[in-house]
This record gives sequence, C-alpha cells and structure tokens, in this order.
Amino acid sequence: MDFIDQGFDRLAQIADELFPKMVPSSGEHSEWLVTGLAFIARATRSLFAMRALWQHGFDADAFTVLRSLYEHLTR
Repeated sequence: MDFIDQGFDRLAQIADELFPKMVPSSGEHSEWLVTGLAFIARATRSLFAMRALWQHGFDADAFTVLRSLYEHLTR
C-alpha cells in the first residue's frame, strides 16, 4: 500500500502545482488548454475519493470510482 500512497501523494503534488489557475478561453468546445486542466482536476478528485474508500475498507466502491475514471479518460 505504500507504493499506492506514494503515487497518490505525487499526483496530488502535481495538482497543487497546477491549481488554482486562471486560463483564458475562447469558448470553443475543443479548447484543450481548458479541457486538459479540467481532466486533471477531475482525475485528482477521483483519486482522493478512491484513496479514502480504500483506507476505510470499501474496496469495491474504490474500484467503481477507478472504472469511472478510466472510462472518463479513455473515451
């Protein structure tokens, strides 16, 4: 579990370095400067949820969040 905790900590550190951030937007749907940061923010929140669930023994629920995150990032 130490390996997983270290991974969570590193990802949280990356998010801390990125956020909060003001990003100019043209309003285009495919604007990756905005969308990419939104994906990182959502993934980070999902990872925190998974970590809390695992720490409290809710493994099946953590895997549900993991599956949701996987589908969100690969579609």
